[in-house]
Amino acid sequence: MNAIALSLLLALAADSPARPPVLPAPESYSGTLPCADCPGIKATLNLLTDGSYVSRMEYLERRNVLVEIGEFVFDRDRLVLHGGAGATDLYRVVDSDTLRRLDAQGREIETKLNYDSKRDPEFRLIKDPLRLSGMFVTMADAASITLCRTGQRLPVATEGDYLALEREYTAKRPDPGAPLLAVFTGHLVDRPKAEGGGTQITVVVDRFEKASPGDSCPPRPELQRKPAAGTPAGKTWTLASLRGRPVAAGTGRQAVSLRLEVGSHKVSGSTGCNRLTGRYEVSRDSLTISSLATSRMACKDGADRERVYLDVLRDVTGWSISRERLTLYSRNEAVAEFVEKDED
Repeated sequence: MNAIALSLLLALAADSPARPPVLPAPESYSGTLPCADCPGIKATLNLLTDGSYVSRMEYLERRNVLVEIGEFVFDRDRLVLHGGAGATDLYRVVDSDTLRRLDAQGREIETKLNYDSKRDPEFRLIKDPLRLSGMFVTMADAASITLCRTGQRLPVATEGDYLALEREYTAKRPDPGAPLLAVFTGHLVDRPKAEGGGTQITVVVDRFEKASPGDSCPPRPELQRKPAAGTPAGKTWTLASLRGRPVAAGTGRQAVSLRLEVGSHKVSGSTGCNRLTGRYEVSRDSLTISSLATSRMACKDGADRERVYLDVLRDVTGWSISRERLTLYSRNEAVAEFVEKDED
């Protein structure tokens, strides 16, 4: 990222500290941090465009490497990393090329030692193995997993120990196309997209461990916002904006809507053309929507919006309610906003 882009990013974050924007391109930073009982800690940090991160800490002369994934946010001139078990690491954005490690209270470490990490000239993805868990699904030869720690929905490569995972999924899935909690050791790679140009982060399964029918990912720690009052369940919500663009009342048939039924965890609603059904899981400020299906009527005027709406719902990871408006999030990005429908 150049200096102008980073300066603009931080300016926007200062105006909206609760949900700052994410990076327009992936970045990697590296440096050697001080160590109390070793020559140093070789630190590498990947910041990905979806608001997730991968960090690698190598303790020199110890042969000890720690790799972690999590979520990050910019809070004015600070970078906040939310890791596993609620742990938080803090950095100050010194300039467009420098991150400086802070103490646990977010203060500068008073020392002459160097706690800076520098931006690498080119993005370098950390590919070390790490233990992962997530909701795995495969349909029509396309496998994906929603990682428990970050909420990322990533494709899964059909290599390594993938076949063991697929066999367990086929044997234990509750329904065809339903997600199943899987635990494995794997690593991330950057692969060409199946459709269109460019690349995407992909998961490789190195060693499959287990699959757990009936289980789901535990709620992730609260990150950027306080738990919202109330709940999105039990109300009918009418779509007001989709990926930042206002949405009209419908395509001549009905409004685009969403309803999360209390108790049954069923999703219902409309795409503006077709009826919508599915399932959901909600806790505090996290939300996942799965097993989506529609009535498959032809949408003469609203097919593109229906496709985007369904893709957004499948990728939802969180929610908030403010001033009777429901906002759905995908990682660090607000992707849909609804207003409560007046019930007749």
